[in-house]
Amino acid sequence: MKRIYILEGLDCAHCAEEIRAEVEKDERVKSAGMNFMKQELTVEAENSCSPDELMTTVTEVAAKLEPDVTVRERQTFKEKKYIIDGLDCAQCAEEVREAVEKSDYANGAKMNFIKKELTVTPSKIISDKELLKQVTATITAVEPDVTVSEKENHVEKKVSYTKDIVKMISAGILFIVAFILEKTIGTEQLVPKIAILSMYLAAYVICGLEVAITSIKAIAKKNFFNENTLMLIASIGAIVLGEYEEAVAVMLFYTVGEFFQSIAVNKSRRSISSLIKTKPETADVLIDGEYITVDPENVETGSIICVRPS
Repeated sequence: MKRIYILEGLDCAHCAEEIRAEVEKDERVKSAGMNFMKQELTVEAENSCSPDELMTTVTEVAAKLEPDVTVRERQTFKEKKYIIDGLDCAQCAEEVREAVEKSDYANGAKMNFIKKELTVTPSKIISDKELLKQVTATITAVEPDVTVSEKENHVEKKVSYTKDIVKMISAGILFIVAFILEKTIGTEQLVPKIAILSMYLAAYVICGLEVAITSIKAIAKKNFFNENTLMLIASIGAIVLGEYEEAVAVMLFYTVGEFFQSIAVNKSRRSISSLIKTKPETADVLIDGEYITVDPENVETGSIICVRPS
C-alpha cells in the first residue's frame, strides 16, 4: 500500500528528514520518501496496515516533531496512459518524462520506453481531452517529431522503412556521382560546376530537409540543444566554408545512423515485449501451510512461492 501526504507549513529541510526517518522506523512501514520542495511524504506500508492507521501514524509523528505542520492525504486522480510514437531515444524518453512530471497538471509521470508508454497522474480535475492536449504540448516541446495518443484509442501502425531507404539511396547516389565528378572533371568550368553543385544540393535537401524542419520547430519552442540543431549548424558551417561534400556527408551519415538506430530500437522492443507477454498473471504463495493464488505484485520479499513446470 502506497500513500502520499502533504505536510503544510513544513519549511525546514532538516525537520522534513527527521519526520521521514521517524515514520520509516514504524515496523509496518516498508519505506518513506520526502520531497521537501513539494512538501510531500510518500509512504509505502504493509498491506496489513489500514489507510486510517497509516494516516494516524504520520500525523502523530509530524505533531511530535513539528507541531505547526498540518498533515493531509494528497488527493489522487485516475492515471492516464499515453502511447508516444516516434520515440527512439531512451535519454529523450527520460527528458519527456521529467518535463511532464514538472508540469502543473501532473503529480507524477512514469515512462516505459520499451512499450512507448507514458503514465501520467493528474494533479487536478481535468478532462481527458484537455489533459491529452497539455501532455502533447509538453512532449512535442521536447521531441517535436513524436505523436501522442491515448492508449485506449491507439492503433498500432506497421513500421515501414521504404521511405527512409528510398531517401538514403537517392541521396547516396547523388552524393557519390557528384563527388566522383568533382574529383575527376573538377569545378573550374561553369557547366560541370553547376551540375555538381546541383547534385550536392539535391542530396542535401533529400537528407537534410526533415532535420532542418525539426530543428526549427525545436528552436521555436526554445529547445536549442538537440542533435538536429547540431547537425544543421555543422552542415551550414561546411557550406559557408565551401566544403559542400562535407555538408552532404554530415546529413547523409546522420540519416543512416538514425535509420539503423530506429531498426535496432524497434527490434529490441519487439523482443522484450514478446518476453513480457510470458510473465505469469498469478502467483501461488505459501501461507499458513497452503498455497494461495495472489497477484504477483502483492508477493512480498521472503515469501515462499510454488513454481510449476512450464
